[in-house]
Formats: sequence, structure tokens, C-alpha cells
Amino acid sequence: MQGLRRCKVAVVGSFVMDLVVHAPRRPEVGETLLGTSFAMYLGGKGINQAVARALT
Repeated sequence: MQGLRRCKVAVVGSFVMDLVVHAPRRPEVGETLLGTSFAMYLGGKGINQAVARALT
């Protein structure tokens, strides 16, 4: 990136955390299942734009 200048950018937007639990099957109505694994993912328009800007 020779010849390009870095500048500070402020992104105003949503930042959310998706909490995902995997289960062996879909539960029946009123049934509770134990999850087999758990994961967290970043999301939201603000964080997506900030990451895209940082990578360009």
C-alpha cells in the first residue's frame, strides 16, 4: 500500500454478538433440548463496516 495514507475513521452503527447453540434436532413444542456445542459470532452493520474499512 505504498503511497496511501492511513487516516482515523469512526464508525457509528450496531455491534451485536450472535450466540449459537447446536442441538441434535429441532425440539418439539414445549420440549427442552441440551445443546451439543456453543459458538459466539460478531455481527451488526457497524462492526461489519469497521472490519471492511480496516481491511482496505
